[in-house]
Amino acid sequence: MFASAEAVRRSMWRYAIVNRFEYKFVINCQQRIAVKCKVEACPFYICVRGKVKMDGMYVKEFVGEHVHSVGDECMMGKWGGRRMRANLLASLIEEKVGL
Repeated sequence: MFASAEAVRRSMWRYAIVNRFEYKFVINCQQRIAVKCKVEACPFYICVRGKVKMDGMYVKEFVGEHVHSVGDECMMGKWGGRRMRANLLASLIEEKVGL
């Protein structure tokens, strides 16, 4: 369970960096977020939903496999390619340092 849509987006960003793949949002709003791998014909997919009157969001559907060599075809690079934004990197450092 995730606290908010922002928590889902942040977790997805971290998951992609760790697993070295690029993703795209199929749906990206406050009640529903659907993400798939950018590689054509890759089955990776996650759908997270929440309701306006419900606290939090939950994973409704998850296909966690990739049919390609993760990291090779997606061009994530050493630091996560275009997904590694300064504000997100700063937030990771703040968490580790405890600011």
